[in-house]
Amino acid sequence: MNLPLLSCRPAARMQRPPTCPVLAGWPNRYLVITAPARANRVGALRRRLAALLTDWGIIAEDVDSAVLVADELLANSAVHGRSRMELAVGLDRRGLRIAVTDYGKPQRTQKDTDSYDADEHGRGMTIVTTLTTHSIIHQGPWGRCICVIMSGIRTPPLA
Repeated sequence: MNLPLLSCRPAARMQRPPTCPVLAGWPNRYLVITAPARANRVGALRRRLAALLTDWGIIAEDVDSAVLVADELLANSAVHGRSRMELAVGLDRRGLRIAVTDYGKPQRTQKDTDSYDADEHGRGMTIVTTLTTHSIIHQGPWGRCICVIMSGIRTPPLA
């Protein structure tokens, strides 16, 4: 199935909660991708993130950890979020910053949550908090933003 291209735009124009300290002062290296909040979009975002981090020179083990963190956040957004999700990634000397935000109209109904299987869900945020050094959750009328920092990311020196 051919899916439409994902929307990419500079972080400077990104709609985000102004109080999110993780996203304050975006670094030189960043990417923001917006897509419909659907499970079939998570894989494309995950692959784009892996390619980007590899291009930035991040070692494979750290790429895998970052992709796992983003995958958990994106999957939560696709399952529990609103109509659009946004992945924002930035790299600076403090580490790799990852933020996933859901926007738009709520898309889920009680029927959607009735099929929830507790044996297959519920460990995602434990994985995220284990692999990250900081995490902040912002909830607002526009949706939810989860911001994390992964310190100790191994890369060549930044200019």
